[in-house]
Amino acid sequence: MGKREELDAIAAWLNRAFLDWQSQSGTRKSIRDFSEYLKVDYSLLTKWLSGTAAPGNENVIILGNRLGPQIYDLRGWPRPEC
Repeated sequence: MGKREELDAIAAWLNRAFLDWQSQSGTRKSIRDFSEYLKVDYSLLTKWLSGTAAPGNENVIILGNRLGPQIYDLRGWPRPEC
């Protein structure tokens, strides 16, 4: 997968995760609320959601712990051992 395809796939996955999280909460939530839930920097999250940047090592771990191991697949990294 090329860099552009990777960024687009991460953006699509995170946007779906945001919508799912918002739906599960039962109320309308903001991207800032989502960043607080994830415990990631808001400005970084907006870059990931727009496909202009990909999360780095520490943030991949955070996202994996909060949203599931699919982020490792999207980055082309091995999933951590359980």
